[in-house]
Amino acid sequence: MLVSGKGTEVTKKERDRVRALILNLVVRSRHDQIIRRDETIVDYSEVDLMITELMANIGIVFRDRPVPEQTTLEADLMTHLQITPEIFGNLPENDGHFEYDAFFDIQKWGKEKGELTILHSDFYDNRGNITRPGYTVVKLGRMPTHWGALCLFRGQPHYVHFELNTYGGHWQIQSCGEANYHLLNSLREKVTQYFIEQFKGEVLDHKRNPVKLKLYAKEELVYPRHLQISINELQRCFCRWYKNSLVPRWGYLLIGGPGMGKTSVGGLLAAMRPKGCTTLYCPAGEIDNASDINEVFRNAKLLAPTLVIIDDVDLIAANRERDRRGLTSALMENLDGLREDENLFIIMITNDPSRMDRAIIQRAGRVSGKIVFEGYGECLPQLLRLGRDRFKLSLTDEVIHSAVASLPKEVIDLTPDEVMNVCKRLHLLHGKRKLGKKQLARAISEVYDAFHGLELNKSHLGHE
Repeated sequence: MLVSGKGTEVTKKERDRVRALILNLVVRSRHDQIIRRDETIVDYSEVDLMITELMANIGIVFRDRPVPEQTTLEADLMTHLQITPEIFGNLPENDGHFEYDAFFDIQKWGKEKGELTILHSDFYDNRGNITRPGYTVVKLGRMPTHWGALCLFRGQPHYVHFELNTYGGHWQIQSCGEANYHLLNSLREKVTQYFIEQFKGEVLDHKRNPVKLKLYAKEELVYPRHLQISINELQRCFCRWYKNSLVPRWGYLLIGGPGMGKTSVGGLLAAMRPKGCTTLYCPAGEIDNASDINEVFRNAKLLAPTLVIIDDVDLIAANRERDRRGLTSALMENLDGLREDENLFIIMITNDPSRMDRAIIQRAGRVSGKIVFEGYGECLPQLLRLGRDRFKLSLTDEVIHSAVASLPKEVIDLTPDEVMNVCKRLHLLHGKRKLGKKQLARAISEVYDAFHGLELNKSHLGHE
């Protein structure tokens, strides 16, 4: 190593340049001492001595490079596991990809006082030195970008190193030790075990985040007579599915326009679910790729029995010719790949079944039944009474029936969401004041015009 008088290290490139210049000078001035008279070979050992002298005169001195120091990991291995660097270098290695949870789960596992005991841990990098890590925040806490643990697994010394792959969304874990393969397999089993213990029986989204899905009692929902029969059958199937080992898989496709009460069926079933039954609510608009779909069904199987609700399923079940992201194929593969004992009840919801691949909606093995939501005009009075009680309106049954009877048939065919809009409007405009037939009829007509009015539709579409 070259170091200047000011303590600055001189690079090898600079040293070679100085050597070439000095060598040229030395060869010219002391040719007889440097080059053997019978050979054309330069004696570099003598040249190096002369270079050292000349460089010392200008304040630059040579120092031998220090022997590399022992890494922190090597020192800790000796302290905690009594393993020398030579022995450590000969230990078998194995690695694998794990989800984020593995970082927290291995520490939890180590505290169980079972087959794994963590003796020491620190922020070891790939070279065995301790370096300050970066951090990624997940729902379980903060994770460092790298970490290592010295441990005993089944009585044998092991070193486990975690390296975070933030792009791929997983840990790269390397295990060194005689039983490293079994250690990694046991860690996978622990990750699955802790996952089930934490989430079984909960209401989650496709990324395992808690969801506050609105739950409904049967009395809170109103349906036309023909639709009520279908909903009652669905409820009976759901209750018996949970206990019936002969039919562990069942499900429905719910079809209807926006605001028809399709999603509320999911809330109705979720409220009825027995203890230990998991609910996965998955809006298709939040599913970005085939991996998300695979994750939904993987989680559903692990947490079974599971109610799976896929809202706006047409977004991930389009005709395969237009499916560039592979979403439809992934959905079909998961529906087909379900084993008969996986205990899943699947509700798929769509506003427009014409956008869906026929291989999904026309195959009984993928869809067990279909329910079409329409014809709410006949139950408008019941919906208005429900809204009256919810928003504390001063409306009599007589006023409700007379107002509905005075309106054209097409006007009263409102969706449940539109009827709630009527009641909210009356609450904001009139509060608890007594309402008459004209006020109610006007509110119904205004809501109908707002969402179905001819003039509005023409202007929205750009027609004259």
